[in-house]
Amino acid sequence: MQSGRRTGPVVKRANELVVSQFENDSETCDRRRMSESRNIALKHPITRKAASGRQIDMAIRLFDEREYACAITLALAAEDQLPEPSNNRAYLLGIMRSTGTTNQVDVNKIRNWLKHDKSPDEVGISEFDVFISILRATTKYAAVHGENTDTVKKFYRWVKQEGFDDLKFAPSS
Repeated sequence: MQSGRRTGPVVKRANELVVSQFENDSETCDRRRMSESRNIALKHPITRKAASGRQIDMAIRLFDEREYACAITLALAAEDQLPEPSNNRAYLLGIMRSTGTTNQVDVNKIRNWLKHDKSPDEVGISEFDVFISILRATTKYAAVHGENTDTVKKFYRWVKQEGFDDLKFAPSS
């Protein structure tokens, strides 16, 4: 590389793979950010609170854009990286556990399918699946941090407006 950056064999092989994928691709990148010069070695500091908040905000945005697989993946990644609340505040997955829901239903079935190479090759994802994933993340974030992002507040207003704030999550007897 002419920029003076050192490259190891892994980076060199990755570059070869990328180049081979697009050898016959004559399209140019029309996205401004993709065409900017970047220092990909520069570290950008971020806290766990900020990272999980951004993941949740993006999950909500992706839900709105009907990108359901990505929305679930980000929402539940945010939930996973948050610690258990130490203040006894309620959050959806904790409620599901305490009511026995997690013993009756695989609450992580879609998340695990999205993360791992598992059969079947195709599953159905409902908006309800995404909705619950986002609620799991947002309620745990609020339980841990005592607040929510502006995007989450807008999402909650939408939940109330649509009448989704009166759902019963415990399985029926």
